[in-house]
Amino acid sequence: MKKKFRILIQLLILSLCLFSCTEKFDSQKWKQKGVDWQMSELRENMIDDLISSNILKGKDSIQVLKLLGEPEQTKGNLNYYLIREKYSINIDPEYISYLVIEFDKNKKVKKYYQERTK
Repeated sequence: MKKKFRILIQLLILSLCLFSCTEKFDSQKWKQKGVDWQMSELRENMIDDLISSNILKGKDSIQVLKLLGEPEQTKGNLNYYLIREKYSINIDPEYISYLVIEFDKNKKVKKYYQERTK
């Protein structure tokens, strides 16, 4: 019985590793243009690595621009990069998620986080 349970656990772990939807952050892939749903799905798969790796920590606005490209929106000292617009059956999105980067007065990254609407 213990052997079957151990095998089952190993299979579960293996399947989680194989079917995980995370991807290492890649600046070129992040900036690539294409069909919106393809671009945003790719970004959604990279966002966890981008945030957890602290790649943006200490960068100035020019370095961020080189790394991520132009933001979709800018409001004061905040830059918004579209991660994903997720649609289902109707025309309204289920959710929209952004990478929000806040800059300090010296135009250095103060903080960054993922924001999800709806």
